[in-house]
Amino acid sequence: MLEVLKELISDARDYSEYIFVNELQFDEVGQLKGIKATDYDFSGKVAAVELICKEKGIRLSDVVFVGGSFNDADVVRKVGLSIGYPPSCQELTQICNHCIEEDDLSLILSCVLGN
Repeated sequence: MLEVLKELISDARDYSEYIFVNELQFDEVGQLKGIKATDYDFSGKVAAVELICKEKGIRLSDVVFVGGSFNDADVVRKVGLSIGYPPSCQELTQICNHCIEEDDLSLILSCVLGN
């Protein structure tokens, strides 16, 4: 969520050219009243990856995608290397090239490098 990202990494836009996250909506007293979804959620994740690939001249087969939820399935099927981190549903376990159950981001590197 955009608000969480802003709180944890206030200068995230300095490090990433693309940020596609949903936005929490609050009422006048600060209570959560809803979520404004990005156009790039669920099946739209494929569109986000395709947009980046087109702008950067990258093939989908050269993309590494890391995701852990059922809403990542569409994009996992399109990219060259998919990593479930940690996969929260059986479908991802079945379709990802690699699955990492441990809470250790460094394990992603060994998947990418093929170790």
